[in-house]
Amino acid sequence: MLPFRPKRARPYLYSKEDIQRLLSAALEIPCRYSRCKLRPWTYYCLFGLLSVSGLRLGEARNLKLADVDFDTAVLTIRGTKFGKSRLVPMHASTCAVLQDYLKRRRQHCAAQAAFPYLFTSQLGNRLDVGDIHRTFYVLSRQIGLRGATDSHGPRLHDMRHVFATNTLVSWYEAEQDPERLLPILSTYLGHVHVADTQWYLSGSPELMKEACAALSAAGRIGHDQTCQPGTTLGALFHPTPDATAAGKPPYDHLLSRYISAVAEVLGTNIA
Repeated sequence: MLPFRPKRARPYLYSKEDIQRLLSAALEIPCRYSRCKLRPWTYYCLFGLLSVSGLRLGEARNLKLADVDFDTAVLTIRGTKFGKSRLVPMHASTCAVLQDYLKRRRQHCAAQAAFPYLFTSQLGNRLDVGDIHRTFYVLSRQIGLRGATDSHGPRLHDMRHVFATNTLVSWYEAEQDPERLLPILSTYLGHVHVADTQWYLSGSPELMKEACAALSAAGRIGHDQTCQPGTTLGALFHPTPDATAAGKPPYDHLLSRYISAVAEVLGTNIA
C-alpha cells in the first residue's frame, strides 16, 4: 500500500591501504594452467585503473586498444551510461602500468596482440562481468573487506565515489573553489547533472568538515549555526537561484534529502 522508494547504497570509502591490499591480492590469484597466467595481471590493472580514473566498471570493461592513446595519455570512453562519449586523461604512472600489461599480454600469447579489448579473458573475449564481481568478492574476503558470509559490503563502484571524494578534498586543501570546479568533475565522471556528483559528498566526513570550514571562513555560515535542511550543501556547492544560468534550475532542492546524513557525520554544530 505504501510506495516503494529505492535507496542508493551508502558508499564505502576505500583507504589507500585497502586499494594496495586489493591489488596485491589480485597478483596472488592462483593459476593452475599456463594459459591463465595473465589473469592476475589483468585484474591487477583493471582494479587499479578503476581506483585512479573514476570510470564505471562497464566503461573500463568496454575499453578497446584503439581507445587508449599513450602518446597523449588519454582514454576515449565511448557509449557511456547516457549515450555520450568523453575523454579521460591518465597519469604517467597509469600509462606505464598499462603499457607493461600490454607487453606481458603480447609475450604471454602472440595471438592476444590482435584482441580488440584492453582487458580480455584467456579466449580473447571481453571480461565477463559476473567473473569480475566474483573475483572481487573472493579477494575482498581474503583481505578482510568482507566477512566470510557477508552478502553485502564494499563494491567496485565505490572506487568511483572515492575518486570523486579525493578530488574534492584535494581542491579544498589547495584552497581552490569547488563551486567553480564541480561541473568539471561532473563532466570528467560522465554525469549529466551536477547534482549527481554532489551526492558523493554526503559519504565523506573529511570532505564535509573541509566544506563547512570553507563556508565558515568565507562568512557564508556562522560558527554558531547548526546544520539546517536545505542550507549547508546548497549554499556551498551551488549558486543562489538568481545566479543560476537561464533555463537551468537550481539544485538546492535536490540536496535536502542528504542533509540528515551530513548532520549525523558532523553533529549539530558544524563548527
